[in-house]
Amino acid sequence: MSKTPPRKPLHEWFLESYPEEKITPDTHIKNPMFQQWIPIEQELPKLGQIVLLHELDENYVWIGGRCEVRSTVKNGEWEDVIQWGNAHEAFWHNGKEWDGDINPNDIYQPTHWFPLPELPVKEEA
Repeated sequence: MSKTPPRKPLHEWFLESYPEEKITPDTHIKNPMFQQWIPIEQELPKLGQIVLLHELDENYVWIGGRCEVRSTVKNGEWEDVIQWGNAHEAFWHNGKEWDGDINPNDIYQPTHWFPLPELPVKEEA
């Protein structure tokens, strides 16, 4: 059984395919082509930020966010636990950013997140 080679990050493919392009340090922020899913272990979304969430083990994707940090007793000691939630299609753009009603539940255990894109802006004539 042969192993599938690891996927090359998109920005590496782009640089190899278009070496004449000028890449700046913030290219990945401005160009969606360079954006990648962010591991929860690496960085958390802001509290209440509406994002795409992914649970790798279940191959489940939903729109929701980080709701709160609550303390719970585990093995006789207090421990802070991040609670995640699902927006259940109750999300919208308020003119500045994405917003929504996030329903927290312990069943949500995302492994990765991805920011929602900005809405297109109507161009003035």
